[in-house]
Amino acid sequence: MFEAQVGYYLNKYLGTYLEGIDPNSLKISIYSGDVVLENLHLKADALAELDLPVTVKAGVLGSLRLTVPWNALGTQPVEVYMDRLYLVATPRAEGKRTSAVETAEDVRRACREDQRLRVARFEKAWAEDLERQDRAGGAESEEGGSQGGGRGWLGTLGGGLLKSAIDTVIGNLQLHVTNVHVRYEDATSHPGHPFATGVTLASLVAATADEQGNESFVTASPLSLLRKTLRLRRAAVYFDSEAACWDPGRAWSSMNLEDWDAWFLVAELSQ
Repeated sequence: MFEAQVGYYLNKYLGTYLEGIDPNSLKISIYSGDVVLENLHLKADALAELDLPVTVKAGVLGSLRLTVPWNALGTQPVEVYMDRLYLVATPRAEGKRTSAVETAEDVRRACREDQRLRVARFEKAWAEDLERQDRAGGAESEEGGSQGGGRGWLGTLGGGLLKSAIDTVIGNLQLHVTNVHVRYEDATSHPGHPFATGVTLASLVAATADEQGNESFVTASPLSLLRKTLRLRRAAVYFDSEAACWDPGRAWSSMNLEDWDAWFLVAELSQ
């Protein structure tokens, strides 16, 4: 059951921002304990929910790896690794739009709202199912216990305990991000004076911490008071005036990862 939840949420959240995800392959990878996805392109509306006046011109995630220690989830964190996150954004078109564009945006907005409603219904049904399992688990315990049917320690948990275990996993999630370059180009706000600004980052590591600020695996109500340590390495911000928009000479979507590296990878970041 827990594996199914992981698969559902991974597909839900990744599918919102990234193109080319195969749900069937994703499910198989999850059961093996290791998910590896490569060369994923960001969707044009990946930033839509932030309601910013920008749109994604192009973007790619070189690799995403999720490591799930199924037999030690009570003592070891789930780790997420992302490498080479490149994105170039431009101003969102303003002013009068054609009815076709308005209709398309309305459809996308309605789809996102429908997705949120479906997720809410799913989570409500899941919570009710956990409560039923908790009650059933209590009755079985009085009769001498039940046999676990899941992986590792999760297979022995009833509904309430399973929810607590899931909270523990989420609360102790570790995130590792390397080689990030986000660039914003604007050639329209000040005609004749284009500019670009961006953020580069060699690495980011986010991990759960104890009361003393030391990295730790927390099991006591990890989501009630969440403490995280954040380590950044070689973070930088740049602003280039009179900077022309980058033009690779072909569609960004047709470029392989090495081509993206040539434009976005800062040499110092990969060292």
